[in-house]
Amino acid sequence: MNKLKLILLVVIFSLPIVSFAEDVEFKIQYAVQQMDNGKIDESKSILEDILLKDPKHYVANYEMAYLLNMTGRYDEALKYLDKIKKSKERTDQYYQLLGIVYDYMGDPAKSIKAFKDGLKKFPKSGPLHVELGMMYQKAEDNEKALECYENGILADPMFPSNYLRAALLLMTSSEPVWGLMYGEIFMNLEPDTQRARTVGQYLYAVLKSKTEMSDSGFKAKLTNENNMQFDSKTFKFYMPFPLFYQTNYELAGKKAIEDGLKNLSLSTIAKIHEYQMTLGKESYKEEYGDPLFEYIMKIQDAGFMEEYCMSLYKSGDLAEFDEWLTTHKDRYNQFLEWRRNNKLELTPSHCFSRLTCAPVSLH
Repeated sequence: MNKLKLILLVVIFSLPIVSFAEDVEFKIQYAVQQMDNGKIDESKSILEDILLKDPKHYVANYEMAYLLNMTGRYDEALKYLDKIKKSKERTDQYYQLLGIVYDYMGDPAKSIKAFKDGLKKFPKSGPLHVELGMMYQKAEDNEKALECYENGILADPMFPSNYLRAALLLMTSSEPVWGLMYGEIFMNLEPDTQRARTVGQYLYAVLKSKTEMSDSGFKAKLTNENNMQFDSKTFKFYMPFPLFYQTNYELAGKKAIEDGLKNLSLSTIAKIHEYQMTLGKESYKEEYGDPLFEYIMKIQDAGFMEEYCMSLYKSGDLAEFDEWLTTHKDRYNQFLEWRRNNKLELTPSHCFSRLTCAPVSLH
């Protein structure tokens, strides 16, 4: 063997060995990237090539069904989903896509069945809870929809969309207090997105429309709850959370008036929220163990309460926010950097939900 052939063999066998599976994984990632970039034909060609060699490949079939659903070819999408319906690799995403395809085909019964079947196998799937809730909401059954969203919050508390959907329903109900809570949690899980800006507008609008501020006082109408609860076993009176929230909000509003604030501008609403958290500090911490409040206290300790509260409601009055930003830009950017490195963390055993929220005891 001459020296040139020997060198070539050494080089060839020194190259990393790429298995078929690794090659397919890379191709699928590239196909998905092409799909995301709007290059549908290129993506489809890559997936077809993979399926030609391995017709039962789970991810390739799933991505092909996803692509066909995107392009409105629902019957074809179902055929690819059918090929993997018995696969052990199925995840909640399979049932989510199946339900979405049936929904687009105009078959809500099959869509709901797909989401329910998925929840039997994946009861902690936030996406399946929200999809099922949206189906009920389309059918104008808001009670069932809200039940789905709130079950999703308990099952998968770090998934933002259930908070979003529950917040939008409750902020337009007779009990907007719960919508305010869910909306604020959502904005901490998914800050600075278009969805967050929409929720911020709702928060601002609710507080503007449900509160009255004048020289003679401050009144809020965030709940219809106005009765205390008495526990005969402990001989204590308890304040339901909505009433507790509203009471603290009114006290915060009165403090704002004492401090010379006279109208419900963006900066006033932000300041009232800041006062509200401070006034309710012990109850939020001791009675609820509320993770949102704990997070807000971290923000306070870091010295960013003004920036945080302005960020919540800024989309309600962008002109005022922009004016405020001219003198607070450095601090606001520091807050954004702090938030990127200090995110709200929630777990099934430590999250906030209307379904599990106990009343506050009055000592």
